[in-house]
Amino acid sequence: MSVRRHAGDGDVHVGVSLADLPASGADSVERVVYGIVREMGGPIAAEHGIGALKRPFPGYARSTAEIAVMRAMKAAFDPLGMLNPGKAL
Repeated sequence: MSVRRHAGDGDVHVGVSLADLPASGADSVERVVYGIVREMGGPIAAEHGIGALKRPFPGYARSTAEIAVMRAMKAAFDPLGMLNPGKAL
């Protein structure tokens, strides 16, 4: 496990290697860790956004309203879905 943080802003990044776990075990660990972070009022993603690995957990990083705004912006700027396909923005 690695822990990194930004000096002075309280932003903590925790990296846990799940390489030795089966996929179902890794999913369980993610749900437990992300659930604790969510209960404490923190996001599971910071300045880099949610990313592909955390895509199954959008409500753990942004509110329903924020996700709706991102989808509306994507639809407005990319109505054909050609720019960054499959991504919210």
